[in-house]
Amino acid sequence: MRKILFTLLLLIPCLLARSQKAELFYDLNFGVPEATGLRTFHAELADQVPLSNFETTDNFYYYYGYSVGVRVLNRVSLYFNQRVSGAKTSLADYSGYFRLTNELRGNTYGARYDFFSRELSKGRIYFSAKGMVTTSALILKTAVMVNDEAETDQAEFKSLDLGIGAGINYEYPFRVLIVRAYVELDLVYGGKIRLKGDTSDDGYLMNSSGNKVTTGWSGLNAGLGLSLPLAR
Repeated sequence: MRKILFTLLLLIPCLLARSQKAELFYDLNFGVPEATGLRTFHAELADQVPLSNFETTDNFYYYYGYSVGVRVLNRVSLYFNQRVSGAKTSLADYSGYFRLTNELRGNTYGARYDFFSRELSKGRIYFSAKGMVTTSALILKTAVMVNDEAETDQAEFKSLDLGIGAGINYEYPFRVLIVRAYVELDLVYGGKIRLKGDTSDDGYLMNSSGNKVTTGWSGLNAGLGLSLPLAR
């Protein structure tokens, strides 16, 4: 399914460029996820390790990624976005190390509609709304090395997340390209995370209170990128 949607994103602009205005765009983005459930889960997991100075250096504080897509008629955009977040707790000394990591990856397929725009003295500003579907993967990994002997163990989980969002997008023409910058607020209904390949009721990721953990992609994000007009 992901390959089919990604192929469509690449083919659509080629088909539309012959008949109407279309733009290809590529953005780098950064966001601050809500991720309360995953933060709590990782903290509880780290607390179970009976080691002093077991330090958490990251716990789903931010995510980073990229977006690629097409916009037609200065209104409708279809895009694919990939982003990564995670948590890490570790301890290392002369004899070896112990690492506990959680990596969260999201592949998002979305549509954005620019419902209002305004010309500025330099560039244009857009106000937009969007809808999206995200397939998320969580990889829980432990890695231990003692006296040059290493051992790793990992488990893979997945979820399906649905969301909406709104934002402000600023664009400035620069020669044949358009420079893009935006800020958005995403509200994502996080699907419950479950063990990959396990369809039973026991396959869900649970916290110490017995509640099912969700991804928590909701939050503010910002991006910077370039757009290439294909037809005028």
